[in-house]
Amino acid sequence: MFDPAAAISDLDQELGESGQSVTLSRPAGGPADLVCQAFVRGYKPEQLVGAITQQDSLVILSPTALAAVAWPVPEGGDRVKVGAVWKRVQAAGPIYMAGVLVRVELQVLGS
Repeated sequence: MFDPAAAISDLDQELGESGQSVTLSRPAGGPADLVCQAFVRGYKPEQLVGAITQQDSLVILSPTALAAVAWPVPEGGDRVKVGAVWKRVQAAGPIYMAGVLVRVELQVLGS
């Protein structure tokens, strides 16, 4: 049986141990910027299909940080600051388990 609370807790723990700080921004008059932990990874060669290129990165967020400040699920056009570089969200993939948001995966572009 899937346990959404356990999945979120596990992700939060992993992000706390191995994640990096990023800043989410919604330029079009959205909520205040949010600093949170995330995993930022490049795509593997076999994942470079369709609109995904080597310049894209995968950003994984926990819904815990979003919910803490009522930040909506990121969407295309939002921005993510990784280190000193702003990257634009190309696509957002919220992941649900038993109807509960357990993680958010973002395809971001920027160098």
